[in-house]
Amino acid sequence: MKKKFQKVLLAVVLMMSLGAMGAGCNNNDDLSIAQAQVNSTNSAKKFDLTLQVVGDDQTKNYTLATEEGQTVLAAMAQLKEEDAFTYELKEAEGLGAYVTSVNNLASTDGQNFWALYLNNKMASEGASTQVLNKGDVVKWQLDELK
Repeated sequence: MKKKFQKVLLAVVLMMSLGAMGAGCNNNDDLSIAQAQVNSTNSAKKFDLTLQVVGDDQTKNYTLATEEGQTVLAAMAQLKEEDAFTYELKEAEGLGAYVTSVNNLASTDGQNFWALYLNNKMASEGASTQVLNKGDVVKWQLDELK
């Protein structure tokens, strides 16, 4: 009987101890802190992208809320849905898609082409693979073939 009483007493003491430890932790508070950390991480990845279109003696600037790691082409598709921005692509065998028209201004075969610039330097990758980072500026410029 004494052993049974000791076991019950030990169980009650353990439950009370665990309850007291849990009293200092509010699951909602922990969840809020975790959510704030996730939001902080996500907001660090979001940024306002500047996209410029230069062609036919005109420059048009767009600003788009996007995320780091997104490609230029994905940002363009997003901008097309959100603003008065258009573009057309043409598939080149073995090379992938390339831009043939921006805002209804088409490139002319043999004369000019739509060049992609990232931070004022000609991009080393195409729009479908060029990844964006915070602070990047994208420019599509109608350049002459030389």
